[in-house]
Amino acid sequence: MKNITEHQGVLHVVQRLNNSVYGNPRYLVYVLDYNSSDKRVLATGWSAKTVPNSSEGYSITNHDGKVVRCKMGTLRNATHIFDVEPMELSNA
Repeated sequence: MKNITEHQGVLHVVQRLNNSVYGNPRYLVYVLDYNSSDKRVLATGWSAKTVPNSSEGYSITNHDGKVVRCKMGTLRNATHIFDVEPMELSNA
């Protein structure tokens, strides 16, 4: 994987893609910018697919609509998402 960057924002599952060759699920997701200081979701963000045959395909739907921290990188000329973790939000 190349060009790995770390992002944080609200994750939205857009579409379930065809399964991988080995039958594992894949998804197309958006990560929308999230401003933690005033708790606003901005209209800009990133789109990515889950990595083929990774465990993220099974757990990504658990994070739908939640604020996450994740990494994205380029694999075979497509942007892929991995290392998705929920973020703790402070009430300050």
